[in-house]
Amino acid sequence: MKKIDFLNFMMFIVSPFMAIPSIIVGVIKRSKFSLFLLILMFGLVSYMYIPHYSNDRARYFEVYEDFVNLSFEEMFSFFFLNNQDFILQSLFYFASQTEIPAQLVFASVTMITVSIIFFIYYRIIDRFTINNTYGLLSLIIIFLSISYLDLLSGTRFMFAASFVLLGYYLGIIEKSKWAILFLILATFIHFSVLIFIPIFLFLRFFS
Repeated sequence: MKKIDFLNFMMFIVSPFMAIPSIIVGVIKRSKFSLFLLILMFGLVSYMYIPHYSNDRARYFEVYEDFVNLSFEEMFSFFFLNNQDFILQSLFYFASQTEIPAQLVFASVTMITVSIIFFIYYRIIDRFTINNTYGLLSLIIIFLSISYLDLLSGTRFMFAASFVLLGYYLGIIEKSKWAILFLILATFIHFSVLIFIPIFLFLRFFS
């Protein structure tokens, strides 16, 4: 384990939030362990976040409680047959049936969303040789670009948008033939992102 990783681990155990500056240094130095701790921190914040009653997240706590006594057939007929987007609802259903706290679902979704953002970030900077100053500036841009209210309370749209972003990156920058699958997955998370598929196809074949 690198010195920066060991330091980040010890500081994270003592206080995750005190470890933020050191973790950021580790991320700039492209430490995967530091990046893991940063993503885990997002998950912890998401786990502890208490939503306002008007937030989408508050509705999902209600959905979770409703699912506890719902059979799979009832859930299937309601969401799979009557809704275009059902992936997040399915996660809450299976969590309710296995007594996994709803907060863990929120934390996992947040961590997946942030992981995708940083996966793309690292893929991009790996193409260039950048010093620590530009590394810090690029991280600041990433942090300022994230809508934290949507990340913590909107949940479903940000979750879907991260897969749209991944699909665009893989399909347009890396020319991967699997990119469209991530866009389709995104529409099953939030149907409103369907509009990005024809735009993607236009950019993919005419650029």
